[in-house]
Amino acid sequence: MISGCGTYVPEIQEIPGADAQRFVQAIVGSIKCEIKDAVVWVINDDQTNAITYKQQKFADWLLGWGAQIQLTLQVNEQSAISPSGLYSPMKIFFLGGGANLSSSATRINVINYYYTVPELYGTGKYCTDILKENTRSNYPLGSLLIQSDLKLREWLLDVVRGLATDNISFDNTKGTIGNDKAKNALSHEVKFEIVTSGNITPMWKLVNATIFPNSPFFSTSRDRTHDLLITFGPNDPASNSLGVGTPAANLNLSSQIGISNGLHINGGLP
Repeated sequence: MISGCGTYVPEIQEIPGADAQRFVQAIVGSIKCEIKDAVVWVINDDQTNAITYKQQKFADWLLGWGAQIQLTLQVNEQSAISPSGLYSPMKIFFLGGGANLSSSATRINVINYYYTVPELYGTGKYCTDILKENTRSNYPLGSLLIQSDLKLREWLLDVVRGLATDNISFDNTKGTIGNDKAKNALSHEVKFEIVTSGNITPMWKLVNATIFPNSPFFSTSRDRTHDLLITFGPNDPASNSLGVGTPAANLNLSSQIGISNGLHINGGLP
């Protein structure tokens, strides 16, 4: 398997032959649970504070919004063989030689999907303990997006507190030409990159020659980049709540272009 690294399409999962479908489902399921818990916590906390301190609600605007999600899974595998030799028939003459052969293969999978906040909020309950326990015990390993604190709740809470202090406004009733929603949008991106590499250099010392005097003779690496982009924005009434409005969609598109450019540069693609 190692000797073929970079000469075939990389596996998306860490263990060759493992169930790739379960691996992707684990990532998508964990992300949905993380987003749902963040939305439920922020809205419920706001409702509790409104009752306790007899104040207005500052998170109601979220119920008219949606979340556009882009998940990018990239795997880059590389291997190189660099044989070399040193020939010394006499003490005053040395002849060295070497060659290099390398290969690289990159796989990029992108998933775009959408939730409305009311769909995520549901009845105001968090992901069940059964789902979380199932994730921990049965989901395959290989991505830090699985059961990881993505800090989304912290980001949404910061925004709501900004509204409470009147430093931010998300008034969805202020319209623009061609769009009855204000230019409101929130974006949250999380990127994990894991790199593993190794090399080996055997060496033979003969009377008049040294085989493989330079290292490494064989090297291999596997680079996994998992990128999650979450864009919140007012639902587009023209699309029957099947997508975020134009301002949030534009923000999401510009972020997607930035991610794509970064993957092409970092992944070594042309």
